[in-house]
Amino acid sequence: MKKAHLNDKFNMVPIIANIMKRIRVLIVAILLVFSSALAGCLEDEYRSDMDETFEEDSGNEENNTGNHDEPDIDVGATGNNTTNNTTNNTTNTSAPIITLIGDEEMRLMASLEDNFVDPGSKCNDEEDGDISANVEISGAIVNMEDAGEYLIMYNCQDSDGNEAEEVRRMVIILVEDTDGDGVYDHLEIEGCTDMNATNYDENATEDDGSCEFSDSDGDGVYDHLDAFPNDERESADSDGDGVGDNADQCDDTESGAAIDEDGCELNEAQEHFIDISGMAFSPNSITISVGDNVTWTNQDGSSHTVTGDNSEFDSGTLGNGQTFSFTFTTAGTYTYHCAFHSGMTATIIVE
Repeated sequence: MKKAHLNDKFNMVPIIANIMKRIRVLIVAILLVFSSALAGCLEDEYRSDMDETFEEDSGNEENNTGNHDEPDIDVGATGNNTTNNTTNNTTNTSAPIITLIGDEEMRLMASLEDNFVDPGSKCNDEEDGDISANVEISGAIVNMEDAGEYLIMYNCQDSDGNEAEEVRRMVIILVEDTDGDGVYDHLEIEGCTDMNATNYDENATEDDGSCEFSDSDGDGVYDHLDAFPNDERESADSDGDGVGDNADQCDDTESGAAIDEDGCELNEAQEHFIDISGMAFSPNSITISVGDNVTWTNQDGSSHTVTGDNSEFDSGTLGNGQTFSFTFTTAGTYTYHCAFHSGMTATIIVE
């Protein structure tokens, strides 16, 4: 009996060994399943980190949609790895930011030649990167010819529809009238403004020093300043009598008076005086000009006459202190006498 019992005991050893083997296999399987689950969690975290890194590195190279395909590593119970593609559907909610290039307020002088050039702006998005091409500009159109204030607005939107905060720029066009002629500097037209010039420009508002003038007689005095533009010997007529100063012998002749070639008044009346005294005419002979006037005065106690030999004039009887005047309008030689005293004779020559 004791021997049979020992045999049964030894027969249980293989059974127990087989049970222990199965337990070990089961434990290994459980460990493999746990390891696979742990590997999946680690892979998800790894993929999330890779997605963020990929977004940062590719922001300035292409427009991102926020979705990236990365291989999923599935570690099965048998330890074999399988690759699957998944999509990150996370939506970006951050708004892009607009930055102006240049000043927020620009002050420019008005101009007819220049056009306004907008310095522009930049737009950057956390996800899409540089999206300056998406900037939309609105507002006033700057007219460089008209003074005033012009407001320009800048807007931008990223691929997820997020809109940036609007940015504005004020452009102020200024005008100035430097020379005080009533024409703004940017409207000034340069040219010759002297109407006496040969190249006078009726549209010019600001003289540029280009005026040219004529000197027909070559005397060095421009025609518009030359009283005698065709006479090289004369250029001035101080008394306005039509005779140049160089030839004018009477430079005080009033304008409009009849003048001779020497610049003196033609037939300018002169007064001449003859005394009747001591039974004679004194002076006995004088020369005068046409238009001159002669006055005789009787200084004697006796009466006398002034009588033309050809009866051109006759004073009648002149008592003491009485006078007689006659104007000679015709050139010639005039002889006269006293009708009471035949020895009293005299001559007047009229030229």
